[in-house]
Formats: sequence, C-alpha cells, structure tokens
Amino acid sequence: MVLRLPNLTNLLTTEGKVWIAPTTVIIGGVEIGTQTCIGPNSVLRGDLNRITIGSMTSIQEDSFIETKETFGVVIGNRVSIGHNSILTGCRVGDGAIIGDQVSILEGAEIGEGAVIKSGTIIYQGQCIPPHVVVEGSPAHSVRSLTEEEIFRKQKYRQHVEQIWEALNNSETKDKLTA
Repeated sequence: MVLRLPNLTNLLTTEGKVWIAPTTVIIGGVEIGTQTCIGPNSVLRGDLNRITIGSMTSIQEDSFIETKETFGVVIGNRVSIGHNSILTGCRVGDGAIIGDQVSILEGAEIGEGAVIKSGTIIYQGQCIPPHVVVEGSPAHSVRSLTEEEIFRKQKYRQHVEQIWEALNNSETKDKLTA
C-alpha cells in the first residue's frame, strides 16, 4: 500500500499506467508520468515544494527524493535513478542515468542524457552538461558519451517501451493472470 499522509496535496498521476511499490512513501505534491516505476522503500517528499517525474522513468529501491522551499524536483522522461540515491531540490534532464548511491544536492542540474556513476556527489548548484559521464566527489566530467553509447541507450529505451506495451496488451495480461 502507498502511504499518503493527511493534510498534504494528493498524489497526481498523469494518464496511463504507473507502478508504485507497496512500501513506497509519498508525501505532498507529487506528479508521476505514465509508464514510470517507483521501487520499494523509496520516499518522495513533496511537502515543501512540488516533485514532477516524467514518463518511462525508473526510480529504484530505497531512493529518497525531497524538495526544499526554494527548489522543487523535476525528473525528466526516460530517466533511471539507481538504488539508494538521494535527490534534493534538483533537476534531472531527459534520458539521464543516475547510478546507485548518488547524491544530488539542492539547485543542481543534470543535463539530458548524462550518466552519473555510482557513489558520485553532485554539489549544491552544480550543473552537469548533457551527454557526459560524471564521477567522484566532487563530481567531475570523465568524458563525453560516444555515438555508440547514445545509440545503445536509445535501443534500450525502445526495449523498455516494448515491455510496457506487452504488459498493457490484453492477451499478455490474460497469460500473466492465468
């Protein structure tokens, strides 16, 4: 079951299917795009400002996303956020990949298609350009993504879209529930 605390803005979900683990905690103003998955034990705290999560985004287990009074959280479409990651009042561009145990602090911006390696800390106000690989603490750009890597990311996204289509197909549903 999804825990919703009283006296706070309700969870808003755009049209379409979403999957939210029963142990997810959602507080305050949160909007979740279609075909998005929120993993077990994740916490989304939109009590001070708004959280907006795009379509076909995956937030994996034990992630913590919170807003600040001065900063909401905006997570783009087709974003992957790894296990045990913490996002605080930040923006994440479309197609970005956030590794496990990454911390993104208040006012930081992650560019479209950027890859943030596991364990990286993105400091307050830091801006990561599009299509780069970033690691470390403090975070620094290691290199730009190659055309081949960008192509593979696009193919993977298409594969995920096909899985969602199959899950929404009535014949597939019948086989899964039989």
